[in-house]
Amino acid sequence: MDIFDENQELIARFTGMGYRKFVCYNHIINIVKKLKISVGVSLIMEEKAIGMFKKIIVPVLIVAVVVGIWVYKQAGKNAARSEVNDGVEWALDVTENFDFAEIISAGLPVVIDFGSDSCIPCKEIAPILQELNTELRGKALIKFVDVWKNSQAGEEFPFEMIPTQFFFDKEGKPYVPSKAMAEKNKFKLHLQKGTKKHNFTSHEGVMSKEELLAVLEELGLDD
Repeated sequence: MDIFDENQELIARFTGMGYRKFVCYNHIINIVKKLKISVGVSLIMEEKAIGMFKKIIVPVLIVAVVVGIWVYKQAGKNAARSEVNDGVEWALDVTENFDFAEIISAGLPVVIDFGSDSCIPCKEIAPILQELNTELRGKALIKFVDVWKNSQAGEEFPFEMIPTQFFFDKEGKPYVPSKAMAEKNKFKLHLQKGTKKHNFTSHEGVMSKEELLAVLEELGLDD
């Protein structure tokens, strides 16, 4: 029999013991009731807290795992890129130590600008080349050769004016512009006499940063 169902019997029993004892007992009964209610509320709140914990923490953990996997993959890509480009010379100006074979064997998209630090159009494109050289380091090779200081460096390249840019993909092959790109920019495809082998693709004059980036993307520039 529950203690709260015995109230009437207990009242009759304690009535003969005096009013104060009865009041004291009744007070104890009320405290016990409140404790049982409090415990019940606590259990309900605990269950709700566990439910909220599962709803919040589990998605957070899933997101953390996904982010961790992405970071790990990016680190692997950067490490691989570092290995491929180990020992690559990143300097923009290669007038004094121009090595064409080494440049196109780096496994990166390449832009080589033949110009001078004195001609006006060359001065216009110079800061653009410098920006790209800095921003794309590890993703592309941007090179500049001053043909007035080292005329021999450009002997293998078919250009008639400065500045003139030459483009090569990751495999060292000359750039083949898409139809849209060819219509937008005046590229020259230089073919070897007799064999018609495609040796070079060039552009004469100044190119904007956006135009150069568009070409680099077609050459396989990584994000």
